Amino acid sequence: MDIANLAITIFYFLIVLGVLVLVHEIGHYIFAKRFGVRVEEFGIGYPPRALQFWKENGWIQIQSKRIVIPRSFKFPSDIHTGAWVTYKTQVVNGCDVLTSITPVDADSRGPAAASQVQDLDSGTIYTLNWLPLGGFVRMTGEENPSDPRSFAAQRPLWRAIILVAGAGMNLLLAVVLFSTLAVIGQPRPIEKVIVAEVAPNSPAAAAGLLANDIIVQVDDVKIENREDLLRATFDRTGQPLTLVVQRGANTFMTSLTPRVNPPKGEGPMGIKLDAQAIRDDYVSAPIGQAIPLGAARTWETVTQIFTGFRRLAQGTAPQGSVGGPIEIGRVAGIACQLGPLRCMEFTALLSVNLAILNLLPFPALDGGRLLFVVIEGLRRGKRIAPEKEGLVHFIGMAILLLLMVLITFNDVLHLFGIG
Repeated sequence: MDIANLAITIFYFLIVLGVLVLVHEIGHYIFAKRFGVRVEEFGIGYPPRALQFWKENGWIQIQSKRIVIPRSFKFPSDIHTGAWVTYKTQVVNGCDVLTSITPVDADSRGPAAASQVQDLDSGTIYTLNWLPLGGFVRMTGEENPSDPRSFAAQRPLWRAIILVAGAGMNLLLAVVLFSTLAVIGQPRPIEKVIVAEVAPNSPAAAAGLLANDIIVQVDDVKIENREDLLRATFDRTGQPLTLVVQRGANTFMTSLTPRVNPPKGEGPMGIKLDAQAIRDDYVSAPIGQAIPLGAARTWETVTQIFTGFRRLAQGTAPQGSVGGPIEIGRVAGIACQLGPLRCMEFTALLSVNLAILNLLPFPALDGGRLLFVVIEGLRRGKRIAPEKEGLVHFIGMAILLLLMVLITFNDVLHLFGIG
């Protein structure tokens, strides 16, 4: 890969990843704000911080009065809910705006010289960070419920919704992108799917298939291109199939069972495929049909991901099934250079993958945090000690980072044709 292609690949990868992370974190952000959780930082990428490009106005409540904290105001970090302060304000456009605030020692304060902070939100900061492979929404007290505006202090149902919202937004994005593709329409190749070669002692050989046979139908699925046949086969490994086959002027039916663990290079049925192009059908749908099609395609992708997990567990997944940031970036570059439709399709597929991976019940992931909420519910509100939960998530993050390093190293080896 030359320098120009590498730069283009990195550019497309960062754009695709940035969109997915932004959408995911917006889900957490919206529902955290909706349930009154204090969001301290909305970050794209992981620290160290590269820059702070925005800070929203905050507010502080004193003497039952809500006072605006301007974006440019340097709010003292040692002031919190319940602290005693002296302060000054000015009225701007009918609102009380904070101009100065000083913490006061509770033991030395006078009877009327200081006021107590009843509630506080210093304003969310929006940052860009140096490690571009993710993002985060930092909420107050993610494991510590001592602050009433903290994440951990909220009801279990609200915490569960906040945690699931990120993955939910990624699934929604996939539905939107797949639906948009259905409305725009895409060329669908129509071709004769031809058996090029039959492996000895394979299910195809036992079923009587020969080279130059044309596969017309699998069970109730009409085969119009190679993708149809591959999908019908891999979705039904280990299950008996009925094939409609055309041989010369004759058509006949035969049965076989695609193998779950085929020999290397043979595939489940034991055939190599060729195809004879007939035409390209340009298929589009009205929006009323496109949305159900987008939802169906999203669900199909979810089921394919779990099928992939099952094959990984069984050791039957094809070599190279697991890819890290480098491999994802390489495929993103290829897809986006093929045009905007391919880029949208790849983004939708990756968005579903991100949603499912984040919901896995592994510490440090959204699914791992959700598991603690579920355990709390099963224990009738008795939560695991915050320091223990924090330690579990810390260990989980360390394991995830180690896995990321190993997978990235594997990507590098594959990039150079090694391993």
